[in-house]
Amino acid sequence: AFAAFAGAATARYSPMGVRAWEIWNEPNSHWFWSPAPNPAAYTDLLVRANAAIKAVDSHATVMTGGFSPAPDSPDGSMIAPVTFLKGVYAAGGGGHFDAVAHHPYNYPYMPLRPEPNYNWNAFGGVTPKLHETMLANGDGHKKIWGTEMGAPTVQGMTPEYVAAYLTEAFAAWRSWAYTGPLFWY
Repeated sequence: AFAAFAGAATARYSPMGVRAWEIWNEPNSHWFWSPAPNPAAYTDLLVRANAAIKAVDSHATVMTGGFSPAPDSPDGSMIAPVTFLKGVYAAGGGGHFDAVAHHPYNYPYMPLRPEPNYNWNAFGGVTPKLHETMLANGDGHKKIWGTEMGAPTVQGMTPEYVAAYLTEAFAAWRSWAYTGPLFWY
């Protein structure tokens, strides 16, 4: 059903200029893939949606679902982005997307803040590790799109902080050869 919807949406919106499709939102989180994230089940959805989209618009850009900043939780309710992407590759998904979508939030900390565990920084830590995973699976030519990223002005986050966060994030993102667009949310 989702693949049929993806094909119908592509048929409707491709002539209007919509050429990029993100397949799902944060499939590595139980909030969006219930009852728990499942890379193999998600890959099945991705493969089918990609085929439906490409049947209508062979030049469309199909992305994985934007990965949520998340740990590998002991109860399986969250799967870290790198672990999830490895699961997509293990399930045969590598040839069924054109780009990896990622949500590289790191607030309240700055985007490039060093951390002892790369997974504690979805921007400066996880993004390069996603690319390493892509390289290891023959997809080094594909880009990582930052399809949702930002910093709120709540809980003491001043406009000056948000301006510094935004400046650092976009400068770093542009400096990486393996990244595509970055969308501010």
